[in-house]
Amino acid sequence: MFYQDHLAKALQEQQHDFVHFCQIWREDARDCARRLQDALASGVVADINNAALASGERKGPGALLSAEFENLVSALVPFKERWRSHEESRRWAIEVLRDRTTFAADGSQFLPGRDVSLPTAAVQIAFFENPHASAGVYRKEARLFVVTPRELLEGYGDAHWTAESVVGFRRFEEETRALAEFIEMQRGWGARGEKAPIGFFDGTLLISYSGSRNPLQTKYIEAVVKLVRLSREAQVPVVGFIDQSYARDIVNFVCSLSTSVGGSSIYDAQMLRAKGEGSDPLINSWGDRTAFFLCAREGLKDAFSDEHGEPLVGFIYLQ
Repeated sequence: MFYQDHLAKALQEQQHDFVHFCQIWREDARDCARRLQDALASGVVADINNAALASGERKGPGALLSAEFENLVSALVPFKERWRSHEESRRWAIEVLRDRTTFAADGSQFLPGRDVSLPTAAVQIAFFENPHASAGVYRKEARLFVVTPRELLEGYGDAHWTAESVVGFRRFEEETRALAEFIEMQRGWGARGEKAPIGFFDGTLLISYSGSRNPLQTKYIEAVVKLVRLSREAQVPVVGFIDQSYARDIVNFVCSLSTSVGGSSIYDAQMLRAKGEGSDPLINSWGDRTAFFLCAREGLKDAFSDEHGEPLVGFIYLQ
C-alpha cells in the first residue's frame, strides 16, 4: 500500500533542495540564453564556429551556426504574419501550400502475441501525398508487411535484436523507404517549374548513441543517412519533427564557447523559453522559430557528415 501522507511529509522535508534546484536551473537557463545572444551579436559566423569546434574537439560542440546567421544578430526569427480571424489564417495557409506537394508517412506495428503458436508480427505503413492543386487530387495508401518467424527468431545475429526491436526497425525501414520513393518521384521539380516539394518524417533524423555503436544502432543510422543523402542529391527537403525535445545541442554549443556556463541540468527548450530580467524569452510567440543550426552532436560526425566534413542534418525550434 502506498501512503500519500508519508510522501507529502518526505517531500516537505526536502523542500529546500527542490527550491534550490529550481533557482539554479532558472539562473543557468537565463545565463545560457544571454551568452548565446552575446556570442551572436559580437562575432562572425565562421569565427564563432571555429571557436566552438576548437573547444569541443573531443566531444563535439553540439551545434554549429548555419549561413542563415550571417544576416542575423539573434537566434530568433520572429513570425511576422498577423491575422484578425481564423478565416484569414486559413487563406494564408492555402496560399503557402497551393501547388506545393507534401508527403507524410507513418507506421504502426503488431507484435507477436503469446496466444499464437507461430511467432508472427506485422508492420503497416500509411502515407499521404497531397499536391494541393485546384483539382483536389491526392494519394493516400497503406502497405502491410508480415514479419515471419524466421526474421523474429533469427533477428540480425546479435543480442541487441529482440523480437520487438526487429519489428520496430522494420517499421522504421519501411517509413524511410516510402519517403525515398517520394523523393525519387519528385526529382527534377525545379526543371519542371514546380514549387519545392516537402517530405515529413514523424520522428528525429538524428540517431544518437553513446559509447561503441551496436549493430541495431548502425542499421538505424544507415537507413537515415541513406534517406538524408538522397534528399540532398535530389534537392527534395525532408523534415523530421518531434513535439517535445530534450536535446542539449544549443546548450552544448554555448558551453563550448564559454567554460563558465553552467547548463549541466538544462536542455535547449528550457533555455529558449527562459525569461531574463526585464526581457522576454528567445522564443515567445506563436510561429517564432530559431534560426537554422547545423547538428554537431557527439558521436554523429562520422555518419552525418558529407565528403567535406560538413554536417548533413540541421534543426530549428519552432513555437
